[in-house]
Amino acid sequence: MSVITWNVRGLNKTYKQKEIKEFIRGNNKAIITLVEHRVKDQKENVVIKKIAPGWEWVSNSSVNYKSRIWIMWDPRIYIFEPVEIEEQLIHGQVRVIAKAVIFGFSAVHGLHTVKDRLKLWDKMRQIHNIQQGPWLAMGDYNVVVHSQNRLYGTEVQDMETKDFKEYMRDTGMNELQYVGRHYTWTNNHTYSRIDWGLVNIAWMMTMPHVKVQILEPMVSDHSPLKLVICQAQGKKNKSFKFFNCIAEHPQFMQHIEEAWKDGSTNGRMQKVWNNLKGVKEAIKNLNTQHYKGVDDKIKELRRELQGIQEEMSSKLQNKELIDKEKELKGELEKLEESIYRQKSRVH
Repeated sequence: MSVITWNVRGLNKTYKQKEIKEFIRGNNKAIITLVEHRVKDQKENVVIKKIAPGWEWVSNSSVNYKSRIWIMWDPRIYIFEPVEIEEQLIHGQVRVIAKAVIFGFSAVHGLHTVKDRLKLWDKMRQIHNIQQGPWLAMGDYNVVVHSQNRLYGTEVQDMETKDFKEYMRDTGMNELQYVGRHYTWTNNHTYSRIDWGLVNIAWMMTMPHVKVQILEPMVSDHSPLKLVICQAQGKKNKSFKFFNCIAEHPQFMQHIEEAWKDGSTNGRMQKVWNNLKGVKEAIKNLNTQHYKGVDDKIKELRRELQGIQEEMSSKLQNKELIDKEKELKGELEKLEESIYRQKSRVH
């Protein structure tokens, strides 16, 4: 079981929905927060049903103007009771059904200016005053804490960090130890750590060993934050279906024309039947030769993309790696859009 927060901009795109669905499937024992997804409130239910079928969720769309926050969970594993739903956070109590674990959780998405974030610090101070027991406040705060949290960008100014530091000092909130990348956001020119996992003293007293994993960003410019309490995973196979990309193959018509030949003297319907059987075999052969294991190809692209991004974390502003990352993202999007968009329509 775990808690994950991730800034994934542009979840209206079909291929990103597919990628997030795969991510959730691989982290199906987590309570997951997605922020800055840019999905309008009238489409929220449709998108969430696609990426997390059977899960319950809460959104701040009813009170939000700039931010977008979703918290999603499997009701068989968790109970989440929202207490505060604000523009820059959703706060509530998490209970793990199978364990004696209860804690406060705030999913955070700080706005981009110092002035706009003042409301966030005020609200979190209020939560601190009433929160009983362990409290985790995790997400995209959109602010650095130390000068070393930003590389190759503008120099960190005191006015950027002052309010955040004062909030942590006033409340005694602590930054969790982390493993993985040293930064959580990049545009491949600037590298910043602006996503944080903060906990109160009660959390440190009960779960001092827990660390935040900074995962690879995959289809986002932000890395997911993952706090593991305990984990498990599963997998299932899928059957073959005909996808339009097969018809787009340059040899498709040639194979069909060759298959649509029946020299028998049987009746007209039998001849059509035989031709259809020939076409079926031709399509299956074409798929086997060029498209078999498309899911495996997509997984391999994901692995390669993750490997490139891991290398980029130690070789900043490397043009060759940046170009390779862009190329792999393009290939992944092409496969996802051509195949999974049709699959979603079928479903």
